[in-house]
Amino acid sequence: MRLNPSQARAFAGLGYLRYAQNRFTDAVPSLERALEIDSDAMSCYLLARSLLRINTGGAGATSVPAGIGTPPWRARARSLLARAIELQPRFAAPYVTLGATHTGPDGDVAAGIELLQKARAMLPARMDIAGNLVYLFLRKGDFVQAQALVDTVLANGGDPEALRAARQDIAAFWEHVQARQSLHATRPTPEETARQEQARAVTERMLREILATTKNPQTRAQVEKMLQPTESMPLGLDYNFAVEVFNEAVERANQRDYAQAITLLEGLLPKVKDPDMIDRIKTMLERFRQDAARLQQTVK
Repeated sequence: MRLNPSQARAFAGLGYLRYAQNRFTDAVPSLERALEIDSDAMSCYLLARSLLRINTGGAGATSVPAGIGTPPWRARARSLLARAIELQPRFAAPYVTLGATHTGPDGDVAAGIELLQKARAMLPARMDIAGNLVYLFLRKGDFVQAQALVDTVLANGGDPEALRAARQDIAAFWEHVQARQSLHATRPTPEETARQEQARAVTERMLREILATTKNPQTRAQVEKMLQPTESMPLGLDYNFAVEVFNEAVERANQRDYAQAITLLEGLLPKVKDPDMIDRIKTMLERFRQDAARLQQTVK
């Protein structure tokens, strides 16, 4: 390289060597230099993979903090992978990796499915591709396609771990659907809400009358403490608000944004008074934490 600093293949080779040694940070400058001289599909792919490994430890499908959108390194990686496909359309690896990046919260489900279906046509024995397709079909709401892939491909693919993960994804989605349905089934009717509001108002009026007449410090302290819940959100509004936040958390979890899903439910829990809703939130929080831990274990 000292003799011929414009030799792209030399920089690409050095970048590949460092990538193969898991020295991803060291690989980046060499691969960047190779692409400056001559853009080739392999260097684009290896640079994209290096950026993903540096920032996520895997294919780049881990959670993006809420409100951040797509981080610059992931946008660059996707651009490099798209360029690799453009330069060499029969090079399967960029389809696999680019498709996998769309399993994250900022992913494009339709684009991910299209990429992974093309990858699977070239690499039918790769069960990780089928597994990511199962997840994206679930995100799309196509349970039939997701289940068909599990039953006809993954069940016969010889990869027990990929099969187990896909079945867990399906189980999690069905659990989320059932949780949402049960919330709607137990939502108070307008008549029940009106009765609850009336009872709350009567209780509050009685407590305020006691507070206005008593001189006992202990009694006053007890009544003031009892008044605090009645001055919070009305029961009907409390339940409806909780359902909205709960559904948003489930949607985040469906996008594998477990950090935000957990944050939403942890923030909701102390605001809810309904015992049944509290139990549902605690149950779902535990599930989200387990699923988040499982996702972290699968990131290579």
